Amino acid sequence: MSRKPLSVQAQQDRLRRKRREAGEVLTIFRKPLKESLTSVLPITAIVLVLCFTITPISNNAMMAFLLGSLLLIVGMGLFTLGSEMSMIPLGEAVGKEITKSKKVWVIVAISFLIGVIITVAEPDLQVLAGQVPSIPDRVIIWSVALGVGVFLVIALLRILFAIQLSYLLIGFYAIVFVLAGFVSPDFWAVAFDSGGVTTGPMTVPFIMALGVGVSAVRNDKDAGGDSFGLVALCSIGPIITVLLLGLLYQPDGSSYTPVSVPDAKDTAEMFRSYTHALPEYFKEIFLSLAPILAFFVLFQLVTRRMHRREVMSMLFGLLYTYIGLVLFLTGVNVGFMPVGSFLGESIAAHESYSWLLIPIAMLIGYFIVSAEPAVHVLNRQVEEIIGMEQRGELFVVRPNGPLPIRRVEKAPAKLQAVYDLGAEAGRASLSGLKEYLLTHE
Repeated sequence: MSRKPLSVQAQQDRLRRKRREAGEVLTIFRKPLKESLTSVLPITAIVLVLCFTITPISNNAMMAFLLGSLLLIVGMGLFTLGSEMSMIPLGEAVGKEITKSKKVWVIVAISFLIGVIITVAEPDLQVLAGQVPSIPDRVIIWSVALGVGVFLVIALLRILFAIQLSYLLIGFYAIVFVLAGFVSPDFWAVAFDSGGVTTGPMTVPFIMALGVGVSAVRNDKDAGGDSFGLVALCSIGPIITVLLLGLLYQPDGSSYTPVSVPDAKDTAEMFRSYTHALPEYFKEIFLSLAPILAFFVLFQLVTRRMHRREVMSMLFGLLYTYIGLVLFLTGVNVGFMPVGSFLGESIAAHESYSWLLIPIAMLIGYFIVSAEPAVHVLNRQVEEIIGMEQRGELFVVRPNGPLPIRRVEKAPAKLQAVYDLGAEAGRASLSGLKEYLLTHE
């Protein structure tokens, strides 16, 4: 039996629906790609200006750098999208679930496990490990991950038992400086740089979600303030573990190893350098993300917390994260970082241009911070609230001036003053609120 042909109107409706669905898909990718463009393009422009003026490089090296920049942009975009779809929801779900038990040992065990497996997947840790000779990459990665896991447990126990953060910071940094006295200075920079993995896009959502969730176990007035400081404590763990590696390995010349600039004979050879690196990174990132996938599956089987649609969204998010990390690391290690390392070395060696390192570092730091996704999220939230208020979709009660209070405040008098300002603003807005409610019934 033949199907009845669709009418012209039905075909047009179907075509419009497909276009709308395709537009929604493109909208999902547009935001993370825009953020990665904002982060990478200014740095690429700075490198190009330097290459065309004071530190020239070969044409093939320039092509490798531009291709690496493209992979970096696409990889960062996919990674950001994937982490938003999978890592952040998983962190929030786990944080809420483990605090339901109110059992310290459950929080300790799961927090340690999460701290380890999330740190292993950090892209900046993958880059760092590849620059340290004589020690296998996996040894550095898992050592840093264990350090984050242990100190995440310490940070959460500090919240539960209301221990002063300053005491822990002073004590552990004293241990760091004592260890540094017994370790070759070649390890110092690597050790302190390894602490930066705790500010990465994979680790921060989990750490913050767990901190807020664990602080909810306490009911005293200082619990909210004690939920801060987790990242500061977790940054110490990798420093200590890498210094301990310096005691164990003690290899010769363990400082950063400068990478060589790609010097392919032609574009085909340059392209092959990327295709040869891809299988290695596909395998490496799979091994890094496999523990997260296993933890997610086990968590879902035990708790049955997420619905089928949420599970599928998180699985797609993990896939985007996987592809994004592979492209990111390939672009960084094959084309982007070698040229950047060459430029830095050339400028520092040239006495006439060495002063340029400071303004260049300031510019790069500015563009990196201005492109930070958390900053964009905060700005978008403020813009959305202002826009909804202007369209009459909500009514906002706000004080007339700035609040005389710090972000974390414990002084009762200042808290009372802020409360009085809020009460005064509420009373002053009553007439406007009544009018708003009458016109929006």
